[in-house]
Amino acid sequence: RGQPEFYCLLRAELMERWKNINGAPLSPDSFTGFSLQDPDAEKHNRNLDQVTTYLLEKCIPDLASELDSLSLREIGAFEQGVSMHLHRHGVNLRHMGYLLSLCKSHRVREALFTQIVTRSLKTLLRNCLR
Repeated sequence: RGQPEFYCLLRAELMERWKNINGAPLSPDSFTGFSLQDPDAEKHNRNLDQVTTYLLEKCIPDLASELDSLSLREIGAFEQGVSMHLHRHGVNLRHMGYLLSLCKSHRVREALFTQIVTRSLKTLLRNCLR
């Protein structure tokens, strides 16, 4: 929507998990022009790479495994609050496609796919109405 710096933010829930595991603070200036003169820029960028790897290789696969193990009743609750469930685990909605690719449960995959299509259509309609 014209503000990519906000699109790329990490969830506060993920940051809290990362702080408890690693303790290394992340610089908000990582991978930006603001850090060009910072002598620790490389370290800050490396820390951000590590948290991104943690999200993609640990958090999202763990969430996929958790979702695959839900009972039918729990899947119904998940269908009603997909975004809340992902956010609670520190996962941004932009990662739904990756999460979908990792899930095996047909009902969970269907819920995620429905969310992806619905959100995409909403964006397309919003753009058409402008």
